[in-house]
Amino acid sequence: MVLGRTVLGAAVLVPVALRAAAFHGLRRKIPAIVALTMLNMCLPIFLTAWAEQHIASSAAGILIVTDPLFTALLALRLIRAETVNRARLAGLVLGFAGVVALLGLVLIASGTWLATRAPRAENAPGHRPAATHIHVRPRRAHDGSPPGQQS
Repeated sequence: MVLGRTVLGAAVLVPVALRAAAFHGLRRKIPAIVALTMLNMCLPIFLTAWAEQHIASSAAGILIVTDPLFTALLALRLIRAETVNRARLAGLVLGFAGVVALLGLVLIASGTWLATRAPRAENAPGHRPAATHIHVRPRRAHDGSPPGQQS
């Protein structure tokens, strides 16, 4: 899906950029563009998919919104024409402070949620679950012997 949207967008925008000579002078900046692409596009997509398996979606969503902040930091480092003035520095600091504040709220809220869910009826003494007996049969190996005793 993402590949399709990217190809469609490139098919529309590249001819427009060629007519406007927008690519003029980019050859010497290709290493910086590749580094920025890898750090800001490829790595976050992979890490987001991995993180979604290990942290709450709300925390992952908050971390995703840091992409523009990290892009600005990388631009300051990789593109020499970008300069840091007080307004830009204040914007970056404020942006990161906002992310830290939101992430802290998510962690506090998830901790509170977990604390309120801990004393559940299933954990109460004398509670009998609806299904009291579940029989699980171990799978047999291909040769019919019990697991761990393959010949």
